[in-house]
Amino acid sequence: MVNVDVPALAEAVRSSHQILLVPFQLAFSFYYLSTLFGSGLYPVGIVAGVFLLIAPGLMFLIITSQEKYMKSGDVRLARLREILEGMKMIKMRGQESYFTKVLSDVRQTQLKAVFGMLVGLFGFVFMVLVVPYGMMIGTFMVYGKVLKLIRYFFD
Repeated sequence: MVNVDVPALAEAVRSSHQILLVPFQLAFSFYYLSTLFGSGLYPVGIVAGVFLLIAPGLMFLIITSQEKYMKSGDVRLARLREILEGMKMIKMRGQESYFTKVLSDVRQTQLKAVFGMLVGLFGFVFMVLVVPYGMMIGTFMVYGKVLKLIRYFFD
């Protein structure tokens, strides 16, 4: 292990318990809030649950895309080094088109990885921005139905 990796590893060990505890904390919080507020909290729980189901998939997409990008970047650098070291031989043999195609293929792999990262990142940011509004809208819909029932019985 390199000394540079020690702080990152220590942080990972410190925060690894959250993988197990956060879902339980959210479940207990929603349970006790639902007993306090009643059925008005169910839309909030549903929207938050959907977000908690989708968010890990988006994070997985971002992480795998980053790994693909880094691997293809290494391949690209190796090919560039190979081209630069053998530039005279490539020019003499007329193999420019072959190496251009090799580099463009590696670049296409990188662009696909960047696209995957952006889709995951935009999806995650979109969910983070939409979830609070979804919770509010769901709560108002439930309370709106409750208010209509109260007006129906007491008018």
